Amino acid sequence: SLMCMCGCGRTMLSDCTCAFAAKERALIASLLDQGKTKEEVIQHFLEKYPGDGVLAVPPDHGFNRMAWILPISLFSAAFVVLCLLGLRLQKKRKVSQSQAPEILNDENKMYESKLDEDLDD
Repeated sequence: SLMCMCGCGRTMLSDCTCAFAAKERALIASLLDQGKTKEEVIQHFLEKYPGDGVLAVPPDHGFNRMAWILPISLFSAAFVVLCLLGLRLQKKRKVSQSQAPEILNDENKMYESKLDEDLDD
């Protein structure tokens, strides 16, 4: 759950092949041999490298929690708005389609009456 801080890119400490990563893994092994827990090892690295850059996944508290929740909630709200707009558009189409045959029938009746008059002449 830790990133290599060697500067060669954001690579997991367990996957990085540089000498710096090997030293850091040896440090983790020595800390675990001393009886430290995973949380204590992570805390050691957070003190060694200020900020949350050493963590592969940001901690789930404070601003970081909002950084996860905000995009998901905005996406959900946009999805709901698009669904409502789609339903509204569908309703308008149904209304316009139900009115269309009446208009066509009125126009057809007008042409039929004109045709009847012409045929009578």
